[in-house]
Amino acid sequence: MRNVKRRWPRRLLIGFVIILAALLLAIWLLMGSSITSLASIRRPQADKDFFVMDYQADYALDKLLEDGIASDTELIQFLVRNLLMGLPVTIDVPEIGCTTFVAKTPAGGHLFGRNFDLTESPGRLLYTRPKTGYASMSMVNLSFLGFSPTDLPTNLLNSFKALAAPYVPMDGVNEKGLAIGVLMLQTGNTKQDTGKKPITTTVAIRMILDRAATVDEAVELLRGYDLQASAGGDHHFHLADAQGNSVVVSYENNEMVVTQSKAAANFRLVPGAHDPRGIGHDRYDGAIKRLAETDGSLSVQEAMDLLEKVHSIPEMWPDKETQTQWSAVYDLQNQSLLLSIARDFEQLETYHLNTQ
Repeated sequence: MRNVKRRWPRRLLIGFVIILAALLLAIWLLMGSSITSLASIRRPQADKDFFVMDYQADYALDKLLEDGIASDTELIQFLVRNLLMGLPVTIDVPEIGCTTFVAKTPAGGHLFGRNFDLTESPGRLLYTRPKTGYASMSMVNLSFLGFSPTDLPTNLLNSFKALAAPYVPMDGVNEKGLAIGVLMLQTGNTKQDTGKKPITTTVAIRMILDRAATVDEAVELLRGYDLQASAGGDHHFHLADAQGNSVVVSYENNEMVVTQSKAAANFRLVPGAHDPRGIGHDRYDGAIKRLAETDGSLSVQEAMDLLEKVHSIPEMWPDKETQTQWSAVYDLQNQSLLLSIARDFEQLETYHLNTQ
């Protein structure tokens, strides 16, 4: 009898270990890829609020597109249910001012250049490799998810909401060399209502990076959905591909319009005069002038030099705070990225999609 009593605590301990192991296994099966994604976050430059993340979890794009998303509120609800295990997140997409252009390279390739303009905020380069889509790297402004210079994703605990990052990209390139950037307009609020599944601006960017190999494919994807502009505003998309095609997709009175263009800023580019309600004419004109001088041909460094020439400073904006947060040159043949953070054009970083 005494021997049984001595063995009983050992049995309890073994049972506890088995239950704990099963619990940990269940948690890992449920959240392992999310934890691995968060653990991949790194800060390449200690003096800048910029991070890199290799996203390995399933962000359920198929389900999202099947359900349709009609507003940022619905997107938040979807993310909380499917990615964030019930934890809350906010998505706030403010007015953004930007410049984009495309150029050919001396070697016959093609580049997509982008300045992203906003008030001071942290950024992230996000790698995604979905099982049923194309791999891509895209730039995300973390302030849209509630991060700030005083609240950064520096550990697992405070970075959990970063799992929503796949659905707030601002620009990027995929493995097929299809690039996209979104730019703000001041022309109203796009809300299409034709009976198709609804989709918001940032979800549309994710869909295109995951599903489109060419500009034509991207345009057809957009035609298949009713766009509901994020943040109750209006935007247009600049698209470019490795074959040298380039268009700007905008929405005029809720009708999609496709315009051939090698550059874009924050005004309408539909045929006719420049939109007087828009801004960025000087940035656009500077890009177009430089492209004309070089017959549209620039090296990667020359493309970055052009972004430096047309970047924004606070004095250009009514709030006296908006300025270029990042400058990106995407090489569409090599799926690489030359990146300047916070207007530091002396300290450039190069990233590659196929070596991440």
